[in-house]
Amino acid sequence: MPRWGIALALVLLVGACATAPGVPPDRAPATLAPDRVRFELNGRIGVQNGDEGMSGLLRWLHAPEADELWFSSPLGSTVAMLVRDETGVELVSGRGPPRRAANAEVLTREALGWDLPLSGLEYWILGRPAPGPGAERIERDAASGRLVRLVQDGWRIEYRRYLDTEGGALPALINLEDGSLQIRLAVDRWDVQR
Repeated sequence: MPRWGIALALVLLVGACATAPGVPPDRAPATLAPDRVRFELNGRIGVQNGDEGMSGLLRWLHAPEADELWFSSPLGSTVAMLVRDETGVELVSGRGPPRRAANAEVLTREALGWDLPLSGLEYWILGRPAPGPGAERIERDAASGRLVRLVQDGWRIEYRRYLDTEGGALPALINLEDGSLQIRLAVDRWDVQR
């Protein structure tokens, strides 16, 4: 698998989707913060980086103190795993020994040759801008208050669909773009614990 393929999988840490029965369709956006919740999501990703593309499956377990992300082929075999804890971030793939770094940005730069703003993805996946001054443009739906478009840290993020869950509306289909890198995430299942 090319170096960018592993990176693509890392970017696909986005998405959400699981309809809760009996939840009204006009549910307000969820007000979840990644530093206060645990979530698990399962979904599908598609990545286009210049002339190269890939698609696959994503499973992301998030807790305030740690993350585990599994990137799998469309048939379900694991291609790479990214693990974050208090000591740093580790990337394990079928190609070479595990790689470790202090943060995900440094790790992806070393392993893939370019930076991915993974620290922002834990917010973007929940339909929120990341904290700090990096949000250049925020567009919300006037009726629901849900995030529709966001430009932050050089990334253009578009929220195409939301799903109503017990905790509020969460993103179900997200497109991210940064130059020639385009990522599409469709989440099949959200499980959120406050």
